Amino acid sequence: MLLLCWAKPSLANSVGISYGQQDYQVSLPTNSNVSLKPVGSAVSLTLDLGTDWLVDFDYQQWADEQSVNNQFDLTLDIKTFGSGLTYFLNDWSFSTSYSRSEIDTDYSGKRRVANSLTENITASSIGGSVAYGQAIDNWFYSALFSGLYSSWDFDKLEVINNLSGSGSNSDSGSGSDNVSILIREEKSAGNSTSLSASISLAHFWPITAHRGILLGGLFSWHYLLAGDAVLISRNGRNFSSVSRNIYDQRAQSNAALNTISGDDSYGQVSFYVSYDLTSSLSIEFDSSVNVASDYNVRTWSIGLGYLF
Repeated sequence: MLLLCWAKPSLANSVGISYGQQDYQVSLPTNSNVSLKPVGSAVSLTLDLGTDWLVDFDYQQWADEQSVNNQFDLTLDIKTFGSGLTYFLNDWSFSTSYSRSEIDTDYSGKRRVANSLTENITASSIGGSVAYGQAIDNWFYSALFSGLYSSWDFDKLEVINNLSGSGSNSDSGSGSDNVSILIREEKSAGNSTSLSASISLAHFWPITAHRGILLGGLFSWHYLLAGDAVLISRNGRNFSSVSRNIYDQRAQSNAALNTISGDDSYGQVSFYVSYDLTSSLSIEFDSSVNVASDYNVRTWSIGLGYLF
């Protein structure tokens, strides 16, 4: 999770919109994997509840489609809602979060009488984190430890068309054909528990009294404590992630992308840059890549943050 968090002198409300892309691994009916690159948009809202409290909400939607070996079309649709609550105590912060995702994957054959497969995953995640951060001059340092529990329900519906008849030709449609339809349905459920630790460093370069550039980097390590890594790769990790950047009575919030990995443990390197267009409007860009992972997962997003 891309989270740059440091001391909180004071805050205001903020809203953000973003557009980005991420990698997503899909298991095919042929027992092979294909990497999709869904693109999507997100909107986030952060509210200052008082001197020491923040609450945030975000909604994200991603989609992609791909033709696989000219045999069938693959479509992916992801929708996620997330919320979080953060309490600040001196240089410490304590956060809890919840997210719910709907992930739909459809496989449709290209032949006249073709099979189809639909997979639906409903995933929920609850997380908590503890962070420590300091601001020294224009430098910001932070360290974070977090835990995440995820559960999901998996539904699969497969429609198999069996074609028979004299002189049948499934591609051209000639001959007398008889089609029998076989429907298979599968339901399952699972859960996982993971731990993460991260360190971050950022620097702010003031340009004018109300404008400047913030550049930050983060390294995190994720460890699967319990659960099935293969199911995590298929069903997705927690898609909801919000990055927060706090500096001198300003806050920018954008919906960041969270990568997916089927590994038991893996690292992630993230970079973040923000430029103040005005005292209340900023443009932001972030990117991340997995390290020591079986999957070459990359993400990026660009967005606008408005402080009010």
